[in-house]
Formats: sequence, structure tokens, C-alpha cells
Amino acid sequence: MLLAEGLIAAGEPERALAESELAVRLADERGLRVFAPTARNALAALLIERGRPGDAGRGEALLDEAEAIAHETGSESALARLAPTRVKLWELRGERERRERALSEGLELARRIDARSLQEKLEAEAGVPGG
Repeated sequence: MLLAEGLIAAGEPERALAESELAVRLADERGLRVFAPTARNALAALLIERGRPGDAGRGEALLDEAEAIAHETGSESALARLAPTRVKLWELRGERERRERALSEGLELARRIDARSLQEKLEAEAGVPGG
């Protein structure tokens, strides 16, 4: 995911998407279930940010897959890291209630697992004082 972020910073968003697609494919082909939610979340975030027709729907499907895999593998940290991407998706779609629910659930999980940087990010998004 760092590679995708670096490519975005270098002004190569399409290459970032290609590398993220590769990460998802490799995670699946090699049975890397623990890595799969992270790869799907990164690709979903890039698609949602790009905003072309169909990107939000595909991003949502990737997030749903990532969530299911995170549940299967028992990875609460992977579940928590999906929250900011879901928040962005619902925000772009104008679905305020779903956005607020994703924000609240993500914040609750981040607090429970003591994911401080994620907690701070979500608190800032929610407008929580000190966040």
C-alpha cells in the first residue's frame, strides 16, 4: 500500500491502481488471507478517490469482500482500517446516515483495539474535540 501511496505522490495514479490490482490478485492466488483485506481496502480507496463511473460500486464490493475476509481471519485491525474508506464512500454518495454509522463503528473498534492513529483520524473526521 505504501507503493500505491508513493505512486500517487509521484503523480502516477493509474500505475498506483495497477499495482493495487496486482496486490489483490497476488493475495488471492497465494492464499494470503491475512493480507487480502488490506490490499482490497487500498484498491477500494483508490477507486473511490478516482471517481469514474463504476468505481464507487467496485470500491464498495471490494470493501465488502475485505470485511468478510477480516471477519473470517479474526482481524479486528483490518476491520478498523476499512472505516475511513467506507466513510469516504458514503460521503461521496451523500449517504449521511451510513457515513455516520461507519464513522461511529470504526471509531468504537479503533478505541477497543487501541489503534491510536486510526482513532485520531476518525475523531478528526467526526469533529471530536482533541481528535
